[in-house]
Amino acid sequence: MLFVGLSFLSLVIAHDYPHFIFAMILLTIGEATWSPAMPTLVSQLSPVSAKGRYQGLVQAFCALGRSLGPLFGGVIIDNWSYKVLFLLAFVVLLIVLAVNIGVVHFNLRKAVNYMKTDVQTDVSRETK
Repeated sequence: MLFVGLSFLSLVIAHDYPHFIFAMILLTIGEATWSPAMPTLVSQLSPVSAKGRYQGLVQAFCALGRSLGPLFGGVIIDNWSYKVLFLLAFVVLLIVLAVNIGVVHFNLRKAVNYMKTDVQTDVSRETK
């Protein structure tokens, strides 16, 4: 997420083509590492009986962001500028990153890594 945010921040000061290419490289690296990391983290930290629900929520919020993002981006560009859009995207990504780090940090101690346990034992433990 940090790389994605830094790509937007670098677009604020980009005035030539090499800076734009640099921002796109940062964005690509960020998306390539962040996109598979979130569902994997949710899968590792969610109980077997709720994996489908939590994976569905992750994908639903991703789809919601992809569908409403262009609308809000267009409104911001129409009313202000691209720089405001990029700065806002950077700030929002930093907030989301902080929330993710906080949630993982506080819940990791209580979580069971279900990837390392026997699924049959785990399901019987949840039903009790």
